[in-house]
Amino acid sequence: RMCKHIGYQGYYQMRIQLSRDIGKLYSDQAEEEERDGLDTVFDKFACKIQQLKVSNQADTFLKAASMLEACGRVHIIAVGNTTPIAMYLGFRLERMGVRADYNQVPEYFMNHIDLAEEGDVVLAVTKSGGSRQIIQAVELAGEKRLPVIAVTGEKDSPVSRFAECLLLSSRGERKKKKHFQYYQAYEHLTEMAVVEALLEIYAEK
Repeated sequence: RMCKHIGYQGYYQMRIQLSRDIGKLYSDQAEEEERDGLDTVFDKFACKIQQLKVSNQADTFLKAASMLEACGRVHIIAVGNTTPIAMYLGFRLERMGVRADYNQVPEYFMNHIDLAEEGDVVLAVTKSGGSRQIIQAVELAGEKRLPVIAVTGEKDSPVSRFAECLLLSSRGERKKKKHFQYYQAYEHLTEMAVVEALLEIYAEK
């Protein structure tokens, strides 16, 4: 009688409608939680990129852009899963009129540096700054008296010590983590952000 009094045909119809309403409520809550979770992820990424303003100086990016503008050719080097960033950077610079070579095979970029001419620049992209092939390449650049621009996450890394211009993709502090822990959170978001900032500043010169 109560169910009929509030507008339902009977108890069964009220129960069906009630279950639909509860299901919709839970669905809306789940969608809201998913949106909140996505917001959290993007907020975390945005925070990492914002931190780059603290880690770097504007003058350093301007200096790097000037070096690229004045160079005869830029030799872009990277190894492992950082290589796609180097390839992308080289492609973009060439579209802007900068002569560049970039290759994912270390022997190739070592050969390019060995044959480099006065006025060329070496640009190394390395998250850790400790990759053996990259260290060998910047050491060779030093012997050839070629200036080095380094995009790296650690300011005290071996590569950083060879860099005339250091663009940091993190706070620059070495984090002591076990090997597998390091690669659990491994990403190249900040390296890409630094590269994009350099390209933007170069384009505005």
